[in-house]
Amino acid sequence: MLKRHEVEILLKAGHAKSEVARLAGVSLCSVKRIAEEAPVAHVDDAAEREKRRIGRPSKVENFRKLVVKILQEEPDLPSLEILRRIREAGYQGGKTALYALVASLRPQGIKPLVRFEGLPGEFSQHDFGQVDIEFLDGAIRRIHFFASRLKYSRYIRVSRVKDETVESLVRHLPDFVAEGRSLILYGKTGRGKTHLAVAIGYRAIQNDFETLFTTAAELIEDLSNASKKGHLQESLATYTHPHVLVIDEVGYLTYGPDAAYVLFHVVNDRHLRKRPMIFTTNKPMTEWGKVLHDEDMAAAILDRVLERGRFIHLDGPSGRTRHLNLEETLPENTKRLRISGIGGSEFPEPTGS
Repeated sequence: MLKRHEVEILLKAGHAKSEVARLAGVSLCSVKRIAEEAPVAHVDDAAEREKRRIGRPSKVENFRKLVVKILQEEPDLPSLEILRRIREAGYQGGKTALYALVASLRPQGIKPLVRFEGLPGEFSQHDFGQVDIEFLDGAIRRIHFFASRLKYSRYIRVSRVKDETVESLVRHLPDFVAEGRSLILYGKTGRGKTHLAVAIGYRAIQNDFETLFTTAAELIEDLSNASKKGHLQESLATYTHPHVLVIDEVGYLTYGPDAAYVLFHVVNDRHLRKRPMIFTTNKPMTEWGKVLHDEDMAAAILDRVLERGRFIHLDGPSGRTRHLNLEETLPENTKRLRISGIGGSEFPEPTGS
């Protein structure tokens, strides 16, 4: 715009057009064209250029309305497909100009941040299986195993298990919830207790059951504070209402003196409502009394949990340090305490009947 203004000033001063072209350093044709056009109104270069439509007319501008219509109907349509449709409508210009127009007109929605982090039960796949192994002496033995694979990886972990007890819980989860069966997953750190508990809880959600996951420390602290303020009954609803309650890490931390008292309220209420609970713990049941500071109350809690529940011991090497070979699996003939509920030493598997 400054060069145009310079030409206009020289013309007003009475110089010949050829002289103006020499002084301004432009062609004679440009001087003649500027002499016939309206004078510059202001010094805003961008605004003046937009007003005067300086330069060659863009071929894509004639298709602006069509591009707007396409994007209104399909905001996420790829630019390449838009180019194809515009060419069918008669556009003969280049793709760069069209892509620039599409970018300026396309709605700029804010895309949510997607993280890889998620629930163990969501980002991994599990299954049980069995295989018959033939030994050198000709003996054939059936081995049960549990396979776990990360959803977005080729890494597969295969663990040998004693039986497929947990499989029946997962595959018959609706019955498990409807009958109010509970579960205690016991084992040392790194054995997959929390992983398995969350996977079962996630499967419950997929079956339209409301599920709450919490740690024992969080639950006890929350209800203990509510009890001191006289709001225990109101706070209990948080833990008694969901269809499935997962209580993680029983015994990992030190609890207050009223731990058994507040936990008993949750367990007893859910027991009466036949609403299942899943506990994970690194402490054997004989030590729950010490953990909760009340032997009798702890016994009452376990009695209610296991009346319609199962106690599962997860052993083997730690999943976090198994590559270091720090631990060995328990011998197969290791005797384990098997806790059962009313009516025999074995629980029947959940069925659909």
